[in-house]
Amino acid sequence: MPSIHGTNDALMFLYGVGLSFPPPKERDGQRVDVAHSWSVVLGEDIDDTTLQWAAERWCSNGNTSFPKPMELRQLVTAERGQQASKRSEARDTGCDACNHTGARDATRHLLLMRWPEDGMASFHFKEEDAWLKVELTESDVRIIQGWFISGSRGDHLRAMAWAGRNKQIAGLKYVTYKVRCDCEAGLRFSTYQDLGPWLDAPDPMPLKEPAPRFGEMRAVACRQYITGTDRRYHPDDTEMTPEGGGGPVRFYSQPSPEERIGPRQGPHYRKIAAQGLSGGAAAFVSLANSRDKHKKRRAAGGGQ
Repeated sequence: MPSIHGTNDALMFLYGVGLSFPPPKERDGQRVDVAHSWSVVLGEDIDDTTLQWAAERWCSNGNTSFPKPMELRQLVTAERGQQASKRSEARDTGCDACNHTGARDATRHLLLMRWPEDGMASFHFKEEDAWLKVELTESDVRIIQGWFISGSRGDHLRAMAWAGRNKQIAGLKYVTYKVRCDCEAGLRFSTYQDLGPWLDAPDPMPLKEPAPRFGEMRAVACRQYITGTDRRYHPDDTEMTPEGGGGPVRFYSQPSPEERIGPRQGPHYRKIAAQGLSGGAAAFVSLANSRDKHKKRRAAGGGQ
């Protein structure tokens, strides 16, 4: 049910447009509580956001007279029916690779670098078991890039650790894009990037030189993952979960924990999903999305 505040906002919008035959605010000298009446009539399945959408749609459809609440409700019902039909069509024409949605996710892990102002960078020396500053050479950059794009999780973590110790000249960036699937359901997403160029891109992506000193860091190495393909961080995710379940948890048609948040914390959330907590894979999404919120809460003294 829309709140009184939300209903008043929608009414003020409609009054402000100047539609003809608005509902009277007084009758027989008594104030009419239009917002309360509308809120009750519109029902429990329409919230403030939906009501505002309906008010705007009513006007954009070219209506010049003030709507009755049930006319706005009819707009919402018609829109929901159209959306349900689209989802049903996608289910009928989609594929397993996109989970019948028509869209896939393409994720890039980027290593950012620029040349240091003083030419020096920190490296870990096993003999001393310490990080020491030495000159950064082109050979060093190639080694670090090789670590980053390596199929070894240990090398990948080594490159991440190096970037963490050299934040003035290096960084990490994870970006996920929505890509139009090549199945029939993907035709609905005309504004999405086409899947083809992503599949045709070289793997690994070509390495690049660091940005000049004083310049903004640029991507020098890239790891790329695409849902519903064999280009995944974890080999389990290249296959669908068999009917009836069983076996390892798989993220075939959605980005995996390692792809979303990296190889350091990703395996932890994969284990959580495997334990079936809060709906298995859904547990990862919930926990991953709430991590920053919980950090802020603890920092503010709101939790332990």
